[in-house]
Amino acid sequence: DKYDHQVVERGSTFSSGQRQLISFARTIAANPKILVLDEATANIDTETEEAIQEALAKMRKGRTTIAIAHRLSTIQDAAQI
Repeated sequence: DKYDHQVVERGSTFSSGQRQLISFARTIAANPKILVLDEATANIDTETEEAIQEALAKMRKGRTTIAIAHRLSTIQDAAQI
């Protein structure tokens, strides 16, 4: 069962991609005025990255967003580079 997962302190049983998705979910829940994204999709598969990019496009509206990225796809919609 993909939802039956042992969770230990600091999430060490999660992959780096899973930890990154949890951090992203926390960011959405916090609803910050400023987004700082440091390699937000670095350890994420392409399909999940597309979903995150769609969510970020909605979240960026009305917010200051600072994105640090190696992937061009992460910053392609930026107002300033």
